[in-house]
Amino acid sequence: MGSELSVGANPLAWLGTTLNDALQLTFSAMRCIQGYRDLVMSDVKKLLKKHEQLNQLDMVTVVSHVQRDKDDWVLNTIMLEGYDVPFQYRRKTAYRSLQGGRVNLTFYPETKSIAGVDFEIMNVVRIRRS
Repeated sequence: MGSELSVGANPLAWLGTTLNDALQLTFSAMRCIQGYRDLVMSDVKKLLKKHEQLNQLDMVTVVSHVQRDKDDWVLNTIMLEGYDVPFQYRRKTAYRSLQGGRVNLTFYPETKSIAGVDFEIMNVVRIRRS
């Protein structure tokens, strides 16, 4: 009976904290998340500034994702909504499918010659789910 809360009781009392303390913790966590986001964005900006041929795409939808073994690597090829060019990157192990998901990409263009025909592909330097 003594553990019941009355209507006017502090709902956070069972945690041993006050509402003000809980709000301070929440705002502190939000500042940490914003700081991390700023740090990640500054890394991308540094990359783009240092390497002029790099490009950035944010919040694009993956239409197709294919993974195949090539030597000791897994070659990933993705197609993005609104783009007719394949985006390729390598990983040491297979990864879950990105199809239907949104990603942020940092990439640079490259031309590959296959059987005398030139194909444009995009080499992905950095990929993140968004």
